[in-house]
Amino acid sequence: MLSFCHVDFAYDKPVLHDVSFALRTGMTCVLSPNAGGKSTLLKLAAGLLKPQSGQILPQYKSPKIRAQNVALLPQWNRVPELTVYELAAHGRYPHLSAGHVLRARDKEIIGAALEQTGAIAFLHRKLGEISGGQRQKAALAMALAQETPLLLLDEPTTYLDIKVQLELMELLQSLPNKKILMAIHDIPLALRFCDYAMVLRDGRLIFDGACADLPASGALESAFGVTNLERSSVHAF
Repeated sequence: MLSFCHVDFAYDKPVLHDVSFALRTGMTCVLSPNAGGKSTLLKLAAGLLKPQSGQILPQYKSPKIRAQNVALLPQWNRVPELTVYELAAHGRYPHLSAGHVLRARDKEIIGAALEQTGAIAFLHRKLGEISGGQRQKAALAMALAQETPLLLLDEPTTYLDIKVQLELMELLQSLPNKKILMAIHDIPLALRFCDYAMVLRDGRLIFDGACADLPASGALESAFGVTNLERSSVHAF
């Protein structure tokens, strides 16, 4: 499905160095200190950025085909003037013909995604009128309506209260046969719910394996410079 082969990327200075991995089925978290390359890695995986060197597979023939295979839930930069239903409906666009006319089957998929995320309770409300947690559920409904085998999430729990964080992670954990790659700053939450972890230090991948093996690996101490980090309740990273 998704693999990086010796990928390098830089903006005005290097961000990722010789990153290689093959994503597994299940939920994988990407951990690093702030500005450590997590979001850049996701943008590369989504095709929003191109590597300076190395290769990212598969390579899709068009943006539409990519959107039929990869869904990205980015951080909110602004709140669009849409209802919850309208946002969720955008997830079907890669599957529609010219004109973007929703068919009966598309409407069924949208409704199921809204039901699955709990966003159906406020589907007619404007995004600007609801809470951050509700907006995140609406955005996830859009991603699920896209019906892709790969789901990318950039800091999906940021600014959400604990209850909503747990609800969101439990929902993601329950998705069957999905490959999920998630950049996240909350290490205890990630280790509680994710199957696999990747740790970046200075732009290099220093751990790629099961979450159960991460605490004993020394990768967290190496990347963050803090001992017993996996047991910490501090969310400053």
